[in-house]
Amino acid sequence: MLINLAGELSDEEALGYAIQLLDELIDSAPVSSSWISHARYNRANAKENLLESVGRRVWEEAEEDERRAEYYKFRALRRLDLRAARRDFLAAAQDVDPVHRTQARTNLGNILSTSGRWLEAFEQYVEAVALDPTNGNAAGNAALSLYRVLQSDLGPAGHLAAVYSKYRAIAHANRARTVELAGEEAAAKWDALPEIESHGHLAHAHSDDPYLQWVARERLALTPVMDGLGSDNPRFDDVSIHSVFSRRDEEGMPQVFAAANVLKSDYLAARRTVYQGLATLDEGGGGWALHPRDTGTYADTLDYAVYGEPISFLTLGARAALDVLDKIAVATNEYLGTSDNPGSVNFRKYWFDKKTRDVDWPGLHCKLTDQNLDMSRILALAELADDLEDGGLYEDAQAMRNRSTHRLVRGKLFDAEGITNTALTTLDIENLKGASVESLRVARAGILYFHALVSVRELRNGSQSDGFMLPVFDLD
Repeated sequence: MLINLAGELSDEEALGYAIQLLDELIDSAPVSSSWISHARYNRANAKENLLESVGRRVWEEAEEDERRAEYYKFRALRRLDLRAARRDFLAAAQDVDPVHRTQARTNLGNILSTSGRWLEAFEQYVEAVALDPTNGNAAGNAALSLYRVLQSDLGPAGHLAAVYSKYRAIAHANRARTVELAGEEAAAKWDALPEIESHGHLAHAHSDDPYLQWVARERLALTPVMDGLGSDNPRFDDVSIHSVFSRRDEEGMPQVFAAANVLKSDYLAARRTVYQGLATLDEGGGGWALHPRDTGTYADTLDYAVYGEPISFLTLGARAALDVLDKIAVATNEYLGTSDNPGSVNFRKYWFDKKTRDVDWPGLHCKLTDQNLDMSRILALAELADDLEDGGLYEDAQAMRNRSTHRLVRGKLFDAEGITNTALTTLDIENLKGASVESLRVARAGILYFHALVSVRELRNGSQSDGFMLPVFDLD
């Protein structure tokens, strides 16, 4: 009640007090307490309301032409609070109560969306609707996310419009439930979503190919599609930089085209490696037996550990997927000319280089703010890096990557210890499979955010300067 009233009144002191109360409650609770997830949900709501109130004040006090920059600067300053709120919402989404879970997923989507993380936000909205098909608020948010992507020309318009229409219809059909969950204002917002005529398909599953079925089911296609593969073309991974503005005194093909090619091919190789691990693990009885084509012999260590190529395929694929993120930072450094040594650039630190922090944007690399950029694109990548740290949304994927790079990771059928700092660490088979797919999702989001950053910047450059647009030429 305190959070709801303080949120309505934008009472920042009261919201801070609510957060303090919940911090004390959660810290003192027994680990087995069934209500901890509810407390974390409320704490995340309090933090989100507080950040929204301060952000609104920052927006109103800024000059009109500086509002967007000042707003994203504020969010960059509060990125650790944002990460904590995201993690609390994710914890609440594991609750046994489906109503609680669908609300937590919706709110997690909202906090991601506000930082420009449209792809991850959409995934959360879809999960919320899957948990509660009557959640018109989540469906309306999903539709709005796709509408913004359509306006930015980031993906296959026909497919995106078809999926947009699907979630718009769900929102309209469940208006009363939206009012119950989020109020009349939210319902009116979804009422106003425009109708889009579309001749596109909702999904292209390629049902005759198990690999393509899996890519469609897990939504791992390297293109901004939200159901299936987005295309009947066998080369459906078609996200690309369509054109780059070039000054008249520049010569040669811009290196960003080559960088985008490497990012794509590395991701696709990682994706196929993970699938190979999943498929061969299933063919071997889920770990109970060696795959028939495995040429190795392995000692039985009498602890239900699983050995063989499938486990190594999973760890290698997951590691390769997160390696793509480091290459995104290298590509950004090269593309923007931020002049960091490529050999020392990595994704988790590049955006927040301590030696080159901006005075006006504390915590962010100074040369990232001195560009013709939409700062929401930088914030999306910076927050993605934050979520790989301890306490972030993707800490498990990063932890597995670190352990499998420097230590010995095994799968286990029973009594897995989980991620440890010991020489040998064991993961439950299902957790190992989940972390591998999660690594692919994180890499996919990073690549699509990088493409969006380039696309928006090049459109601005082309409209503001004297030069020409150099288009991409596809290999056959």
